[in-house]
Amino acid sequence: MLLAMAWALLVGCTQDDPLASLPEGFWVVGSARALAPTFEAARAWSGTNLAAAALPLATATAACPDTVLIGGATLEGGLKVVCEVPDTVAVLGKLAEGHAGAFVLPGPPGARGSGTLDVAENGSLSVQADLPFPASGSAWDLVLPAGEPPGPNVLPVEGALVHAHVRQHRVADVASLVGGSGEGGDVFMMQADLFAATVLSGSWEFAMWPAGEGGAVPQAALSIGVRSEEVAARAAAEYVSSLSARWPLAAQPQEVGGLPATCLGGLKLLPELAPCWAPARGSLVVGWNAASLGRALAPSSSSSEASGVVVDFKAFSAVDSALTQTFAPAGTSPPDDSYPWGRVHLSGARRDDRLELTLRADRR
Repeated sequence: MLLAMAWALLVGCTQDDPLASLPEGFWVVGSARALAPTFEAARAWSGTNLAAAALPLATATAACPDTVLIGGATLEGGLKVVCEVPDTVAVLGKLAEGHAGAFVLPGPPGARGSGTLDVAENGSLSVQADLPFPASGSAWDLVLPAGEPPGPNVLPVEGALVHAHVRQHRVADVASLVGGSGEGGDVFMMQADLFAATVLSGSWEFAMWPAGEGGAVPQAALSIGVRSEEVAARAAAEYVSSLSARWPLAAQPQEVGGLPATCLGGLKLLPELAPCWAPARGSLVVGWNAASLGRALAPSSSSSEASGVVVDFKAFSAVDSALTQTFAPAGTSPPDDSYPWGRVHLSGARRDDRLELTLRADRR
């Protein structure tokens, strides 16, 4: 009797999952004409694996008069292109109705990711994905979003090359991520675990801007949400003090952006690296150097509607040229200005045991 009930439950769950009938692997169904601009955009990223994979797909898809099926059991085994939708993937064809295409990702029954994609005639791309939420207890906890938006931005987004703002679904287990061994490592892990549990608020923000006047390296800063600015500043000072016992670090007080800050000088590890940090706006803000921290502490009036990251590729050309001119050997040409999309925005939120992602990639 129990065996029969278990079998009925298994069959019922399988029937409730429309993706359960699909073959294992990665599959895309859609309009050949609508998907074509995506392959053309990917081919513009010359010299990359993405461009190399897009060429044969574009050629094969162009031979299809209407609907196309792209996929395979594994990505490593290569993707095949078929100019029809067999019955085995008919459910994916229904999912694609009203969109340029639909896709399903590899995974066990009941835990496969799927989504839809839409493509403008110029190649701009919009993707909606529904994925199983990964298990907690790994480095993914640093980036997996909660269901609530991050709230007001600490860092200014105006002119940013990259801006990311995430409210974590749970405060990451810093101790397990960093690790340690021996008695000293055990003590550090206990301190890190206590710091995460009592001080961190579960949100972080990162921004990168073009280099400031007199600099060549892009300015960058990280904002770590904290429950107490005072406790966070004290913990940072104690951490630097413990490092100073092993390495010659010189922490110097400095005023940046009208606020008391602490800066490390003389590291000589990376160009223009001289970390500065200051508690501000419910966060501990850490800059690549004093100039970066000053940029980070500039007024910000925007707010992130969802956890995510925005990359402005349109502004990368000037940055690439400046870095090449400063650090590359004489005569070196800057990288080819071939970014297929000008602005890419990836956002996400947790919905029960699922992860909802939205990707927008605008052509230049």
